[in-house]
Amino acid sequence: MMTSASTSTQSYWPRENLTSFGLARRNALLASAAGIALIAAGGIPAARAADTSRGVLASPPSNFQEVSRYLTGEAQLEPGLSSRLYAGLLAVNPQFTDALNALAASIRRHTGPAETLDVTLAIVDPELPSVAKQILTAWTLGVTGNGLQARCLAFEDALSYRFVRDKTRPPSYAYGQYGSWSSQPTEVKH
Repeated sequence: MMTSASTSTQSYWPRENLTSFGLARRNALLASAAGIALIAAGGIPAARAADTSRGVLASPPSNFQEVSRYLTGEAQLEPGLSSRLYAGLLAVNPQFTDALNALAASIRRHTGPAETLDVTLAIVDPELPSVAKQILTAWTLGVTGNGLQARCLAFEDALSYRFVRDKTRPPSYAYGQYGSWSSQPTEVKH
C-alpha cells in the first residue's frame, strides 16, 4: 500500500511529464534566451576570437612575447594566456600585428632606460605609446578593448594579482571557512 507522501509525489511529478512537451519546450525557451543574450552581448565572436584552447588561433608571434616581457618586466609569461591576450588584442584591432611589429622594432632600437620608452615611441610614431599601453593593460588587468568592446580574458592570472600574491587574493574567491572574513587579520610588523 502506498503512503500519502508517495501518492502525492506520484501525482505531482508523474513520470510521463519528465519527457513531455512542456519540459522540452521550457528547455528550448531557456536555450534560446541564453543564445540571444550571448549574441546581444557580443560574446560569441569574442569567444571564437580568443578560443586558443581548441587551436582556433595559432600562437602569437614571438615578438609579442618579447615586447610583453620588456613592457611588464616579467621574465616568464604564461604561453596560454599570451595566446588569449594576443587574440583579444587582434579582435579589437585587426591591424594590431602591424602595430606590434613597429613597436618591437622601436624597442629594439631604444637605447635608454625603459622609463623613457614612451617619449621615444611618441617621437617615432604617436600611435605606438597607445599600443604599448594596450599590451600592458591586457597583461596587468587581463582586459582587452574599451567600453562595449572590452573583454575580460584573464582574472586570477592577470599580473596585477601576481604582484600582490603574497598579501592578497583575487576578490570573490573564498579562501577560508564560512565566516573567516569576520575575524581580525593578523597584524604585520614592519
